[in-house]
This record gives sequence, structure tokens and C-alpha cells, in this order.
Amino acid sequence: MEANPPLSYAILNGARGNRPLAATLTATPLAHGRVLLTSPDTPTAHSVCGENEVTIVGLCLHIDQPATNISDLAHVLAQQSESNFLSSLDRLTGRWVVVRCTRSDLRIYGDATHMLKICYDEDLEVSSNIRMLRELQEQAFEFRQLYLDDTKAWKGGVIGRLTPAKGIRLLTPNTSLSLITGKVARYFPRSSREECANIPELVRRVSETVDPQLSRLTEDFDVLVSMTAGVDSRYTLAALGEHRCNFHYFSYSFNNKHHKDATVASAICHQLGLRHTTLAPNIDLVPTKNSSLPVIGPVPDPAFDKILRKWCWYNHHRQIAMAYHQWMKDRKAEKKPLHLRSNLFEIGRAYWPGNGADIVNVRGLLEQSTPQWLAYEGEFQSFADSVALFSVLDYGYNPLDIFYWEHRCATWVSEILQESDFSFQTHSLANCRATLALYLAAPRQDRISGSLFKQTISQRTGPVSDVPFA
Repeated sequence: MEANPPLSYAILNGARGNRPLAATLTATPLAHGRVLLTSPDTPTAHSVCGENEVTIVGLCLHIDQPATNISDLAHVLAQQSESNFLSSLDRLTGRWVVVRCTRSDLRIYGDATHMLKICYDEDLEVSSNIRMLRELQEQAFEFRQLYLDDTKAWKGGVIGRLTPAKGIRLLTPNTSLSLITGKVARYFPRSSREECANIPELVRRVSETVDPQLSRLTEDFDVLVSMTAGVDSRYTLAALGEHRCNFHYFSYSFNNKHHKDATVASAICHQLGLRHTTLAPNIDLVPTKNSSLPVIGPVPDPAFDKILRKWCWYNHHRQIAMAYHQWMKDRKAEKKPLHLRSNLFEIGRAYWPGNGADIVNVRGLLEQSTPQWLAYEGEFQSFADSVALFSVLDYGYNPLDIFYWEHRCATWVSEILQESDFSFQTHSLANCRATLALYLAAPRQDRISGSLFKQTISQRTGPVSDVPFA
């Protein structure tokens, strides 16, 4: 049983890097007296070009050059000017962080939605896991009082930029952090938002950012695609196109709460001749007649439950995490497993539609997104100021869209993934700034109605597009 968090990393002051947990990790020296520590299963590449250094951590693909390995990609990034470097980051997909060192600075950047988290403390030491950071520092882990007083307020994301851990903050997407000065800087958007009412054209251009990923994923991983009865899963199925027969599909039904999802997903897969499995934690769910594989449930594992409770402060569904873990132990795949999730597409569907008026302050933002957070308006004001949130208005973006992208998705989805990291790597086809910018290019009413997504589904899934959505 793996006792430490997988697919994780930390960046410490070199003098503080010699810790018992650090001995189980892979160390890479960085400039300015820092050391990068990564779990053995975390891909890492480091390149030096003159006074510039670039280090990539995690699963990282360039949508224009998907066959390029991360060592070669790090070499290319290290040679680029800052402007070209940032443009390249917009074309990267996966779950990664990039550390760029220049003569005067050491700055960390994350993937489009920070699916690989960037948490940092007052000493500008960083980790993807808040408990891991404190353990590496040999400091006691303490929940902040704000969290203990109102844990329910943290179920949909964190308060502002505060993690539940005392003294640790979260860096949100489209911003970078200097590990020398502590300054946070916004680097997206850098140009005006495109407006494109030609939805078929947007469908084509989005496909050009998604399709190149599929061959590489098929080649490198045993890809497992989670499915529900909703539009996002149906869109993923459509986006996979001719590659869909190479993947294995699954759904879960937790105490029958997701029974319709599992039933509809199984029926769709049966209609398309795709392999489908239903995971049913803690219940005996009878397979539907369309199910191509038997239902799988977890074997109780107290030791694994203890590990989840240690490293994952956010309890999304420990029973499902346990089902994943048992399933992966039972599978006999030659390649490493990768979970292809359908999260993040809602960024393009105006999940928080608002009332159509421009939002120019934090109160308006919270009123039209998560009103229960109005009690913490001060913390969200501090967050908005630190990331220059309302500067996106200068580029034609709606702050409500950017708030959903950078806060809701980044502070919620990344926590969910930490439970499943013990079973597999996770990828989202939408986790690329270039792709998300195209979604946001659609007129607002088209985004609310999901025109781009529904047209893709209709064009690329044939008869299953007629199956009702949940």
C-alpha cells in the first residue's frame, strides 16, 4: 500500500529539503537555492539554456506537437522569450506545473485549471498537497479556524485563496507566483476576447485542439472514460471520434443516487459497441441488460481508507475512490491507467449565466454565483485584488466566466482528483487555455444553450444523440 500521495510534488528551500518524507521522493536541484521533490510516478523534465531554466512536472502535451516528450518540450520552453513562453503555455494541455527560472526570478505556472494544485505558504515553499507540505517541513498540520467554524462553506471550493490549512494559500489559474518575491501576476488573458457567432466554425477549431491529444493518450495509456447521462459525457464521447473504440467506459452508482447515469451510459455504450463497466460501491446493483461487463464493488480496505483520510482533506466520495483502487488492482492492463474526465466543459456552457449585466465588483460576483459566500466577501475581495480579476473586463471577458473557470473549477476539481490519484492519472480534453478561449468565443446565448456542444454531439455520435439527457 502506497503511504505517500502519488502524482505529487513540492518545492522547498534547499536547506530545508532533507526530511524523512523527502527521502522517498526524487530530488531535482533548481536555481536560487530551491529543490524540487516529486513522487516517483510523476513525470519530470529539466532543461537549461544560458541563464534560463525550465522544469516541467506532470502530464504535459503540446496540442500542436503532441508527440513531443516533456524533455524536448522543456528544452524548447527554456529557449523562448517570455512572450513566446507564455504563448506556448496557452497551447499546453494535461495536468502540470512549469517552473521558469531567469537571472532575477523563479516563477511557477500551472495548467489551464490547475488540476495539479499549487499551494504555498509564507516561506514561498510549494506543494500540490497541503498535508505533504507541512510534513516535509516537519511542521504540525493545523486547520485554520475559518474552516473549522464553517466547513460547509468549503464544499464547493475554497474561501477566496485560502486553503483549509493555516498559513497556506492556493494559487489560482492564469496567474503565476514568484518564489523569490511572492508576487502573483496575471498572464491570461493577454489579448481581447474573440467573438465568433459561427458555431460550426468553432466546432471545427475546437476539434483541432482536441483531436491531436487522442493519438498520444491512446499510445501511452490504458484510457478509462467516465460517463454519466449528462451533456458533458456525451460531448466527450463525441470528441473522441474514431478513437472511442480504443477506450474503456465506466459509470458509478453510489447508493443508487447515480442509477440513471449508469443505466443511460451503459445503454449508449451498448448501442455503439463499447466496453462499459458499472462501479457500485457498497451496494448490490443488478447489471442492466445492456451492461457489457459485470458490476464491480470495492473490497473494504481500512488501511487504504486511513491513507485517504490522511492526505485528502476534502471528502468527495471515499467509497468511490476505494472502488477505483480495487478496480485498478483487479485489471490486468499493460499500460498505466488514465481517467478521462468530462469536467471543465461547463466553463464553455456559462454554468453561472448571470443576468446579462456587467459585473464590476465582488458583491455582484458572489450574488450571481455562490450567494452563501457573501459572508466572506472580504476574503473574496482580497482574492480578486491579488489576481487582478476585474482586469479581464479590459479584454472583453465576463468576470463571472473567469471566476467560474479560475475559482470554482480550480479549487474544487483539483481536490476531487487527489482521492483518485491513488488509482490513476486524470486528464480532461478541455484543460488547455486555447481550447477554453474558443469555448468563451461563442455568443453568450449560444453558450447558455450549449450550441457548440450539442452540434458536436449531433455530428459525431449519430443515433445516440437522440438518447435523452439526464
